Amino acid sequence: MRICILGDSNSIHIKKYADYFNYNSDYCMIISYSNTNITDCKNYFPIGDGKIKANGFNLSYLKYIFNIANLIINNDIEYLNCHYSYSYGFIGAIIKLFNPKIRLSIVCHGSDVLIPRYMKLTKLINRFVFSIADKIIAVSEQIADQLYYRYSKKLKCIQYGIEEDLLFYANDNKDIDVISTRAFVHNSNNEILLQTLYNIKNAAIMNIKFYLPGISEDKINSLREKYQRISINSAINHELLMHEIARSKVFLSGAISDGTSLSLLEAMALGAFPVVYNNVSNRSWIIDGINGFLFRNSEELKVKLSIAIIDSQLRNYAKNVNKEIIYRKCIYQQNIKEIYKFIYNQY
Repeated sequence: MRICILGDSNSIHIKKYADYFNYNSDYCMIISYSNTNITDCKNYFPIGDGKIKANGFNLSYLKYIFNIANLIINNDIEYLNCHYSYSYGFIGAIIKLFNPKIRLSIVCHGSDVLIPRYMKLTKLINRFVFSIADKIIAVSEQIADQLYYRYSKKLKCIQYGIEEDLLFYANDNKDIDVISTRAFVHNSNNEILLQTLYNIKNAAIMNIKFYLPGISEDKINSLREKYQRISINSAINHELLMHEIARSKVFLSGAISDGTSLSLLEAMALGAFPVVYNNVSNRSWIIDGINGFLFRNSEELKVKLSIAIIDSQLRNYAKNVNKEIIYRKCIYQQNIKEIYKFIYNQY
């Protein structure tokens, strides 16, 4: 089978798909608006100027659709795997509309279905994309619930998972009190988290670290000036980030609506105690007070964060529970095979 992935080649999500397809398909290529490729796939074709909006609403890329179509035709592509429904997925659906023989799968990661910008327009685009698609993958139950009524026959809810090796990544030197790693977008509520943490009791003597992919240099300098007691950083290498999470007592996320968060799964595997916003996707993984804490507002966050930091017995119990959950439900080597079979109709 010859497959083309349309997605951000600088994204860990795309890397997970591309690396597996690259070694298990007859031919795999990536077409991306990113000018950076972190995957193992060498058949990489950058399109456009490399500027990607963090909110995902990149419809200006439609002007390159003929370039993309020519690459697909010239490389005899049989399958399109598109990530994010109303941007790359929209382009894939248009291409399939004019070339029905191509099989199309759409991977929905969260905000593209749950809280898209320009709601009326994106709903129309999504309905068109999903009606054209042969397969739809939702990375969380919250996303799947939105799609099940119309598209149940071509829908699968599965997250590609994390590497099993992370379960054995031991680090008992928990010298970071709180870590947060969500991208700097509105949905992540990073500034609310920073404000809450800055005012929490004993914050001055705590080691708090934020890693914020997608943040501008001006913005990060502004936040550093405002929250001087907190270490605020831009994105770092994924392997180094895993080391930082393993050193952390608490993993913090304020994303109000999300797919299954890869960073949450990594934190669970690495033994960081999750304190995350109380949304449907997070409730699929966290039972409040058992293997993490869920919060709805700043006051809840202050109380639960303080408990999580000082209660080592609770953290140790949660660590064992979370590692068992990840082992049963979310190992990459197993889940990506299921995705591959689903896309290629090998059931």
